[in-house]
Amino acid sequence: MQKFSYVKRAKAHGITEQAYKFRIRTGWNKEKASSVPMQKPGITYDEEMKKIAKRNGIPYPTFAKRVRNLGWTQEEAATIPVMRPGEYLKPYKAPNYWSLQDKIFFTPGLAHYIKTGEKRS
Repeated sequence: MQKFSYVKRAKAHGITEQAYKFRIRTGWNKEKASSVPMQKPGITYDEEMKKIAKRNGIPYPTFAKRVRNLGWTQEEAATIPVMRPGEYLKPYKAPNYWSLQDKIFFTPGLAHYIKTGEKRS
């Protein structure tokens, strides 16, 4: 009598041995792991956009995650720079225009012109 092999059954359904073992490790039962077909990738990425992303220093996994998980367009995913660690923690500090007055240097001639409107000779 031949022993039943779930791995052989999985291969017959187009499931790789690696995928079958991963399914078992993550809690699938042998029946389900060997019979549920593998999902085919739903998104195809434009080769030109992948090249642009690489040129812009965006790793492929980041590019793919932006499109697949975050809903970005491929153009956005390939061109918007990656934030480096800590960048998102830096608070935005708007310029304080009131403090700029302290930094303006008034020469005696400029001060006289401001007060009187006359140029000093």
